[in-house]
Amino acid sequence: MKVNVLLPLFNMIFFFAWGIALRMGKTVEWLAGYDDARDQEGLARWVGNQFIAIGAVSLLLILAGPLISERFAYVYFFGYLLLLALWLSRVSDKARKY
Repeated sequence: MKVNVLLPLFNMIFFFAWGIALRMGKTVEWLAGYDDARDQEGLARWVGNQFIAIGAVSLLLILAGPLISERFAYVYFFGYLLLLALWLSRVSDKARKY
């Protein structure tokens, strides 16, 4: 059994698309906790950049997936999920300043 790279692949597509939509389209109303009276430009720019960075890290993990041995497949998978959860938690905490 080889390391499954489908989760990072789907996440890469999702976060790249959403990050670009936020960055270019300024669609901040899609974000949870969006407040109309705050800085829309800053929020769209910051969260869009973070989502594009998550997509880039997912791409790196996709490329590294075939190099990882079968014994470390669970470490790869759960490590990726932990990294994603911590990063998204950080994004939601820091987005409150906008």
